[in-house]
Amino acid sequence: MANCILLLIAYSIIVYKKTRDQKEKNRYIYILVVLGISFVIYALGLLWMYLTIFEKEEARILACFPRYISTMLLTWTTLNNLIICEKEEMKNSNIYIAMAILITIMPSKTIYTKYIKSRQYIVSAHVKRDYYTEIKKYDGLLTADDKIFFISNVNTKIDNKYVLKINKYEMMGINIANTEPSNIGTKEKFADTLIKENYNYVYINQFDEKLENMYKEIFYDSKISEQTLYKIETNSNKELKLKAIP
Repeated sequence: MANCILLLIAYSIIVYKKTRDQKEKNRYIYILVVLGISFVIYALGLLWMYLTIFEKEEARILACFPRYISTMLLTWTTLNNLIICEKEEMKNSNIYIAMAILITIMPSKTIYTKYIKSRQYIVSAHVKRDYYTEIKKYDGLLTADDKIFFISNVNTKIDNKYVLKINKYEMMGINIANTEPSNIGTKEKFADTLIKENYNYVYINQFDEKLENMYKEIFYDSKISEQTLYKIETNSNKELKLKAIP
């Protein structure tokens, strides 16, 4: 990214030198100043989005940042290209320079991965997402009237809240109602939440040994399985029980 910015600064100096009229030079400087201010505002806006909207996992790695920031770099490049290609002197050479700069600035890795190798990229993305969205196998069983509590409390490379959001997206139209997939409190509090808030199912995506020891008494046979949907029922003693749906 830094190399692209330095290259564009050098390119802008070339464009400035090729602009002979002082009035045009002043106008070009003014445009660059406005573009620079816009660039700073855009970058600060991106930072605000990473801090407030993006999930922790995405914000930590600045997900898609090169692709987002390349919008401004391409705008800067296009401006220079339009100016330099107008010049009569060495017109063909100017076009070659403009195209070379444009190709260099473009996010070539993203273009190659997502467009030239689009089929492989789509297959790879689906495989990775499918690993975390096994709930889709219950798509024919669950309806819009059902209310599901989603649990995923294993420490992995992907944040549990992000996994929850992926599943909500994949099961759009199905009511996965909770917003906290891992910190669900004591067994009594959990059972009380399921009853008072009228949940119909619990889906266990991933769990650790601590969760199993704390909650196994409310599962039939005290057995908990990952990537499994459980129907909420009450036994003869009116105690809440979770029954696995195969």
